[in-house]
Amino acid sequence: MSNNSIPFICGSSFENGVHHIKLADYGIDLLFNGLEYLEKRSTLLVCFTAAVSNRDLKEAPFFSGLGISDELEIALCSIADPIVSESKLNLAWYAGSSIYKMLQKNISDVINNVCTSLNVENIILMGGSGGGFACLVQASLPKLVNCKVIVWNPQTSITQYKIEAVRRYVEYGFPNEYNNLNNLITEHALKNILEINDVIESVQVESINKSTEVIYLQNKTDDHVAQHLIPFIKGSGTSWKRRGQSSFILPDKNIGIYVGNWGEGHAVPPKSIISYAIKALFEDNPITDILQECEKGMLSVKDNPEYVDLDIDPSYWWVSCIRDGDKYKVKVQFRDEIRINCSYAYYLYCDGYIRERIGYGDKDSHTFNITPVNYKSIEVKAFLRMSNGCKLSKKITLI
Repeated sequence: MSNNSIPFICGSSFENGVHHIKLADYGIDLLFNGLEYLEKRSTLLVCFTAAVSNRDLKEAPFFSGLGISDELEIALCSIADPIVSESKLNLAWYAGSSIYKMLQKNISDVINNVCTSLNVENIILMGGSGGGFACLVQASLPKLVNCKVIVWNPQTSITQYKIEAVRRYVEYGFPNEYNNLNNLITEHALKNILEINDVIESVQVESINKSTEVIYLQNKTDDHVAQHLIPFIKGSGTSWKRRGQSSFILPDKNIGIYVGNWGEGHAVPPKSIISYAIKALFEDNPITDILQECEKGMLSVKDNPEYVDLDIDPSYWWVSCIRDGDKYKVKVQFRDEIRINCSYAYYLYCDGYIRERIGYGDKDSHTFNITPVNYKSIEVKAFLRMSNGCKLSKKITLI
């Protein structure tokens, strides 16, 4: 056990085991493992822990990542959330409190200084759920601009998580402001308390450092898809590109998202997937290759579900038409020959009025016979109905 303040971390001699790092007004616990692996590979895996189950029955501090560190022979620095350590809370997002001020930024300083002390060249941040949120926060701070990140089922906003968990955290961490709410507990009120205390409460795509590589794994049936993944994807209005049935990439940000099927709800990806992604990251494999391997090499068909929210990438599908006399063949096409299981419907419009309806079926094309008349305009609207019931449509002008 060692005690250091941030200015003196650089040059400190770290050994495998738990170290208590003293900051200005408080301390945090770090667990080092496999530091001998740095002789083989100058990469440090920095791990943030998710919510602690059965918290009342366990003794702090709480660390994770030991198994993967030994399996992959990669040095590990696992960080314990000091608020979870000192309280009965099972989750505090490494976000700090009125006592643990600026914890998020101080953790960034600690990681940076530890890496300098150990002469580490590459950093990989790892965490799931609340630990995943902490990773994304660190990836948005200036001290860790060149890190790589793997997260699974992360929260991307604290206050979009279960309100009772957020309430308990704010009540413990910021008691004065919380008591001033006079029991008027709302998401907006809790968010305001966090923001006035300089807590980074949410992470958007545009806040991630441009040079940071991110692998974001998400279970398909988790409520985090709607509450955290979709706001993260769509909040910036950036141009995602579909790379397969279940994966997307943001090329100018090096962020890749894979939506898997690992069980019901908040199910964690198989360890093999996490281990593969970490190994691929420290071997400098491109994000696109990692996503492709997840889709084609790592998973069976049942574990490789389509992710059906096609409007994330509008250019992924389009409608074409071939005319042969009075016959107009309208066809729905997909980029890269990646097919999505869905049903199709077609409406024929002549001069703005519906002339013919073809209800939902499994045909990706339909031929309309249009008798020559003096129509000023002829259009076809093609509809897709996906397995989750969502519908999209695109219109093509024939005349």
